[in-house]
Amino acid sequence: MWFAGQLPTKDLGAHRQEVSSRLDKAGFDVIRMEDWTADPDHPAEVSVRNIARCDLCIALIAFQRGTISTRDRRRRSITQLEIETAKRKGVRVLAFVLRDNAANREAWPAEFNRLDDPAVVAWRRDFERELTSQFFDAGEMPDVLPAVTRQIVEIERGRRARLSRVIVLGSALLVIALAGFGLSGDARAWLVGQILRYHDPIVMSGVRTGDSSLARLIESRADLLSNTNFATEILGTRESFDIFANVFGTIRDHRNELETILARGARVRIVLTDFWQQDDAGWRAFLAATEDETKTGELRRTGSRTSLETATVASAESVREIIGELHRRHPDRIALRLNRRPLLFTLWLRDPDSGSGMAHLGVHYYGQKADWPAFRTSRRTGGRNLASARDQFERIWSMCADAEVYGMR
Repeated sequence: MWFAGQLPTKDLGAHRQEVSSRLDKAGFDVIRMEDWTADPDHPAEVSVRNIARCDLCIALIAFQRGTISTRDRRRRSITQLEIETAKRKGVRVLAFVLRDNAANREAWPAEFNRLDDPAVVAWRRDFERELTSQFFDAGEMPDVLPAVTRQIVEIERGRRARLSRVIVLGSALLVIALAGFGLSGDARAWLVGQILRYHDPIVMSGVRTGDSSLARLIESRADLLSNTNFATEILGTRESFDIFANVFGTIRDHRNELETILARGARVRIVLTDFWQQDDAGWRAFLAATEDETKTGELRRTGSRTSLETATVASAESVREIIGELHRRHPDRIALRLNRRPLLFTLWLRDPDSGSGMAHLGVHYYGQKADWPAFRTSRRTGGRNLASARDQFERIWSMCADAEVYGMR
């Protein structure tokens, strides 16, 4: 609550003191000009800044305007600036005005009577015309508590009304959301996705569309590409990143991310299919089982390498070169081993023993399946599954010990 009006003088000093004392005893937080601490700003600027954070402005007006601000071009007083700021900021102004009659003019000190100044007369008239002012006489103290109490009640009533509107609007939106949740599969997926994003931010960190398909099962490669962010997942590595895959051609797109985590001190282990082994029936069978009829027919017709096999081997060799380059720069942090057994799934996992632990398992269907689902979990949503994925990779890594291409020094 702000006190606007002349500083304590012979005309209003006792009135200000009395009103201030009553408000203090009633438990109101009163800001008075006379209580200010030192401030480098002009008093008018301090007044305007302080009054904007108040609920009420109590204005005591006698027969003068108060101290004229040296910063105001219109030659308004600090009191006038305070009251105008209060009205502009939506602060309620309660005006208590000394009644202009013969008795009060005679009783009021002549040195504080400026009713011969047209600016003072016009200002006082504005209060009578724009505000419901309460008048007092020279021999009495204005009783501000009834007016202040009434305004507090109105302020609280307005706050309750606004709160009620917010509750009604929120309830309506909730009903609409629940209706959409019940009627729309997309809406349900989105809502569940938001819940899961809050519940498991590690698994959901790379989700772009906001739906819940990533939480447990990723149904297709298209879903995998649109709903995950492999670069972000690699860069989230703190300690280790392990990969078991066929060719892992994606490494060409993410060699910079691998370089980054290696430079940070993370350990990277990679197991890839051995495409250099003579007459390897395993990877030829994989190609035959997972490609379309045109390509598999070509594989069946010839015992020599087909264009598909040649392209696959070339891709594998380029990936091996990239890994070799990384190994030359970080020989103690990256290793490559080759797998010579049938590939039924792919697997990568990150930091399985830490809070950022995450695992991804891709299941490979044979017979020209269009959708190869993938499973993803974290320590928060599936600690045992993550531990199982870790143990599975360790088993694969051990089984391929005799086919190590690059080891960690």
